[in-house]
Amino acid sequence: MQDLISFKKFITPGFMQVIFWILIAANTIAALMLMLSAGSAYVGGGAVVMGLLQLILGPIFIRVACELTIVVFRIYEALEDIRSRGSM
Repeated sequence: MQDLISFKKFITPGFMQVIFWILIAANTIAALMLMLSAGSAYVGGGAVVMGLLQLILGPIFIRVACELTIVVFRIYEALEDIRSRGSM
């Protein structure tokens, strides 16, 4: 518990998988809403194409963003490991 309070242990990497699936669900809902709004007078027929692009490319961008976040934490862990080996 002391490590969590002093920020020596991070909780974000553990939550990243949950955050990933929440973002995927939100992306899917937004893409479907965009495609369904294509019949509206205010939105053109391009909404279907944009919705499909969002449905296909959205998860890729979300995955990359989550992986980049995890990489930052892994770099920190590797640096901590190097520091602890160097101080022996």
